[in-house]
Amino acid sequence: MCYEYDVALSFAGEDRKFVEDEEYLLPVKLDEQMHILNNWNEFAYWFEEVCADDYQYNDKYIEGFVFEDTTGFMCKTKTAYYKMWKLLRSVAKDTLTCGYFSKTGALQNITMNQFYGWVKNKFKTFDKNTNIITLRNMFETESRTS
Repeated sequence: MCYEYDVALSFAGEDRKFVEDEEYLLPVKLDEQMHILNNWNEFAYWFEEVCADDYQYNDKYIEGFVFEDTTGFMCKTKTAYYKMWKLLRSVAKDTLTCGYFSKTGALQNITMNQFYGWVKNKFKTFDKNTNIITLRNMFETESRTS
């Protein structure tokens, strides 16, 4: 079995389902079974597809997958989208702190370069502790409207 998951939990502004515990409410996105992969060839074909840089599930980028085998063993993998934004978190941190990112050779695609330019142009207007999810949402919103 393969489950979609989204680890970017937000406590404000996101419409999420809640799992109630006796002590607190935690916003989580509940698992959704995507596929049952019956053999190695099905897995290899599917895995190659979801590892593509532009992979989307139901027209949306997702962060990764959790796999569960027939014995209940679970493991996870991250998509290229997640890996890109994880790197861009470092880009944002360095740029918001110093005004630049010294390892520009790590910026491997147009989105990464555009995000770096966007943060660099605005770094004086952002708090240096602004989280990557907030920055990503702002960048994506401005990119769609321009």
